Amino acid sequence: MTITTSINSDGPAVDIELDILRYGLIEVTREMLDALMRSAFSPVARDMLDCTAAIHMRTEAGWETVALWEGCMQHAYIATHIANFVMDDWDVDSMQPGDIVFVNDPWRGAVHQSDVNLFRPVFVNGRVEFLLQSTTHLVDVGGPVSGGLANGMQTHFEEPLKFPPTLLYANDIPVRPTFNFMLENNRVPQLMLGDLRALYGCLVVGERQLQELIGRGGFANVRAAGMYAIEQTEASMRAGIARLPDGDYTAEDFLDEDGVVNEKIPVHVTVKVRGDSMEIDFSGSGRQPLGNVGTAWCEATRCVQAVKMLIDPSTPVNSGTMRPIESILPAGSVVQSLPPTSVSNHPDIGSRNINVVSQALAAALEESYAPDTGSFAVIMLGGVDDRHGHEGNPWGTYVIPGGGWGGTYREDGVSFCVPPVGNCRTSVQEHIEIEKIGRAHV
Repeated sequence: MTITTSINSDGPAVDIELDILRYGLIEVTREMLDALMRSAFSPVARDMLDCTAAIHMRTEAGWETVALWEGCMQHAYIATHIANFVMDDWDVDSMQPGDIVFVNDPWRGAVHQSDVNLFRPVFVNGRVEFLLQSTTHLVDVGGPVSGGLANGMQTHFEEPLKFPPTLLYANDIPVRPTFNFMLENNRVPQLMLGDLRALYGCLVVGERQLQELIGRGGFANVRAAGMYAIEQTEASMRAGIARLPDGDYTAEDFLDEDGVVNEKIPVHVTVKVRGDSMEIDFSGSGRQPLGNVGTAWCEATRCVQAVKMLIDPSTPVNSGTMRPIESILPAGSVVQSLPPTSVSNHPDIGSRNINVVSQALAAALEESYAPDTGSFAVIMLGGVDDRHGHEGNPWGTYVIPGGGWGGTYREDGVSFCVPPVGNCRTSVQEHIEIEKIGRAHV
């Protein structure tokens, strides 16, 4: 029996049965992310929440995200595009159960080459109907420094290894040449192997949980719940946008320099509100920098975080979050840098893009919050163990210091928090020390 009611007089109608199933899909992604964090070897996913798990569903519009559970917020907002970039390259009809596709190419969906994404098909009645995704930042994927955020690099050839969609597992069996290539070009292969296995394992958990949900609810109902989830989120976002006065709202910030040329890089935005839809136009932003502080494409959706926080903070993020919003990114600019440039130091521009959108919307809302620090200020740590019995063993990690932000006219903000572009936690270096001490006694 289907029971339909309404949240309130202004809200969209709620189908109780589909609502239960859409939260069942979200629960699958929560179980996936928990599995990833419990089994990850490096502190990046285990401690810092720099990871996300998602479910994409095949629809007439392509692959749409129906559920996700995020640690790192930016991953949540770009997940839909990554899935579609990958599947545009991959022959879905050639996929087999247990296949895992790996990609970290920024121009095929990844934020930068240190953020890796794994995809696993889920078959229903012999056809791929869902894609499961797990993603995290690996401590090392090669390149000039452990962690992948070197200063002053000008091309992606100088950065971590870049992979187009590549088969990592075939029928749940590791593809040895792929693993060998990755591990033999890595400073901390033990961490990379452990994290890749954790990313894979969480997809196995996700497929099992999703198939159980389909078994209980029926495929047709689960599919309907996926579309319902998207439509509910879209309706809520449109209602929030519709409360804004129509108009064009502008803001601008800048980055001091790009690590190569001592020139300011402006970030300019015009937010155009029309009814229940919005256009975010970055025309007027600075040229593509010589240094590696530009971004490939991800501001198309990452900037939506500002809109979400201000007008519709409570609904789950999925493809419906993006539907009412179009973004304009001038090619060859700091927000749409073209290859072969490097985009490894993306967080500073990403943070500013969120800040300028929130600043522009402040004029429409007549209220806002204090911007964040405009930078992750990522600190890379790495070296070689020199303790007796462990000489020569490499180690690596990184720290996200964060800063203060979020104050309003009503109250102070937080004095220390990672910027919302990541929404991660800072790492706990004592864990690394404890692990080293523990290994010393093994």
